[in-house]
Formats: sequence, C-alpha cells, structure tokens
Amino acid sequence: AKKYMYRCQNEDGGISYSSNQMGTSRPAITAASLAALYNAGDYDSENVPAMQSYCKKQLYDLNSTAEQYG
Repeated sequence: AKKYMYRCQNEDGGISYSSNQMGTSRPAITAASLAALYNAGDYDSENVPAMQSYCKKQLYDLNSTAEQYG
C-alpha cells in the first residue's frame, strides 16, 4: 500500500487519485495518505515531508480559498 501511495505522488508532494491516470494532486487524498502512512509507522520516509508541506499549503485556511476540499 505504501508503494502505491508513493507511485501516486506528484512533484508538488501531493497525491493524485490514481497511479494509472496521474492527474493533479488532491489535498484530501494526500491528507488521508499521510494518515495511512502514519498508521503504518512510516513517519520518516523521504516522501512524507513533501506530503506534509503540500497539505499545509493547501489545507491551511479553507475559508480563504474559492475551492474547499473535504
């Protein structure tokens, strides 16, 4: 499962919906991926800091953006 999430990671650190059709990163999916990785004990992999940074940037203040993510 961890390898799959890492295959779905884009250059901006976020996770796309599918590894078959790489699209734009999705903030909610990235946050869910982080939760799953933490649950698996994967706190220190090289992929995690980029995912954290992406989430902090995208989910910091949902009320200040036109788009809101679940």
